[in-house]
Amino acid sequence: MIKYYADYGTNPKILGRGDRVKRKDEGATLFPSSKLKFGSRQIFIPEKNIFDLVTPTYFSLLENLVPGSDLMDKFLRERTKIERGVWVYYPKNNDLVKFAPEYWHRTALVMRNSTLLRDQQMKLSWLEIRKKFESTVISIAGCSVGSNIAYAIAGDIRPKHMKIADYKQYNISNANRARIHYSEFGENKARVVAENIHSNDPFMGISVFDEGINKNNVHDFIMGNKRAKDPPSDVIIEEVDDPDVKILIREIARENRIPVIMGTDIGSVAQIDLSVFHKNENLPLTTCGMSDMDLYQKRDLWKADLASRDKFLDFAFALVGKNYEMSPEFANIVNKSEPDLFAGTPQLGSTAMIVGGLVAEITARLILGFALPERMIFNKITGEGWAEGKIL
Repeated sequence: MIKYYADYGTNPKILGRGDRVKRKDEGATLFPSSKLKFGSRQIFIPEKNIFDLVTPTYFSLLENLVPGSDLMDKFLRERTKIERGVWVYYPKNNDLVKFAPEYWHRTALVMRNSTLLRDQQMKLSWLEIRKKFESTVISIAGCSVGSNIAYAIAGDIRPKHMKIADYKQYNISNANRARIHYSEFGENKARVVAENIHSNDPFMGISVFDEGINKNNVHDFIMGNKRAKDPPSDVIIEEVDDPDVKILIREIARENRIPVIMGTDIGSVAQIDLSVFHKNENLPLTTCGMSDMDLYQKRDLWKADLASRDKFLDFAFALVGKNYEMSPEFANIVNKSEPDLFAGTPQLGSTAMIVGGLVAEITARLILGFALPERMIFNKITGEGWAEGKIL
């Protein structure tokens, strides 16, 4: 049986010509076409569940487009089409939302980004850059820190397709570093992130891997699946906990020349590692000098003694280096200078947010062809930032 990752059950349904909406004083009735594959021939939506985003989008465009520009002229020509809008049905909450047509809605979402993300030579037009961003499939494995990355990428880059993977559910301890509504605790992380992005952009394709990444689906996640109409990844952001999956993603990405980015929050230090496998498939799996043999050895030593904290840290620092020493409180916990107060890896939500922003920036610059260092670090305490490894 084919799994259609983009149809995750609660994804929004964009209504087409075969779908009818009949408004009433107390709400609206949706008569879906057979294409939507709903069990009911008609669905009643109460007035409190009906929302109009066309009006705020219209006035936002009017306010931000430059008079006399090509975009403003196009907007004026298509005002009637914009006002007519597009109905979108959200099955989870039985909401019916009217959006401006895709082009104008997504233009409104990126207007304030303006031309702040450009190629290094500043030769590409805004439209050419938008085409580059929209055509790039960005895949994120892991939705704790990864959720911050997903939201930042959606805001800054706004690709036409993203992939999001995580098998875990949100719990209360995740709330210091992830945006979670009270109704979302206990829900699958990947689904929650997809739903939140879809809440203001139903036109983005999002493939949800709610079983996480494993040996059975990793090729679909990275290389796509034509039968499931799932595109291959162009950039992979790896934020998973499982050491075998971390390595597996890198192995397949390197084999197929797909870049991998990893963001790490280390107390008050934010670190980004970049493996440009699309430029060089002979690079080691990790950045900044660790050989594959040493990485595998440290992984296997820990797996043979999973209870050993020292062997786990030895493997972890093989991946990310030892910049934790720049965050004195984090180093204090790692070095067990004092008895542990809590179990689990200590994380600051503010650092996770910075990681999200930095990964989005680096992903954009990577798409635009910038040469970038293998590792970038930012220290919140001192305000210092520096790079390690080669610029590739």
